[in-house]
Amino acid sequence: MIVEQKEGLKKFRYVPFKGDSEIISAVLGDHVEAGVVTFSVAVPLIKAGKIRVLAIIPENKMPDFPEVPNLYELGYETGFRQFYLATFAPKGTPQPIIRKLEKAIEETTKDAGFRSKMGNMNMPILYKNSEQLNALVQEMKRTYFDLAKKGLF
Repeated sequence: MIVEQKEGLKKFRYVPFKGDSEIISAVLGDHVEAGVVTFSVAVPLIKAGKIRVLAIIPENKMPDFPEVPNLYELGYETGFRQFYLATFAPKGTPQPIIRKLEKAIEETTKDAGFRSKMGNMNMPILYKNSEQLNALVQEMKRTYFDLAKKGLF
């Protein structure tokens, strides 16, 4: 897929990869000009000077890289406001088990060691319970379907 960019930037072609490691290898090998990867995966390479970060997708700033703009600051409306890591259970899992998992996850997000590790990876902690997560997933589905209609997927 070719996506038009604004302000005279050239077109780019979407090249599918199976994950961050393939994208990073392609960038480091000069097979592609740019790639979108999980920020925490890129941090060691950025700090080592092997790759340069052009922008981040989420609205929040990365504490170790406050000078890096996000796409919204650059005038691009992508529909992506934040990325999430989420835990899912099989459909039909009894509510007492869901609540027990929620409590354990919420407690983990408050743990100083966990918060420190996540901070070291520039990963913000944004806990959501199952109802909040479900609402977010539904919103994201609407956004992705809208972006797909625009030819961005």
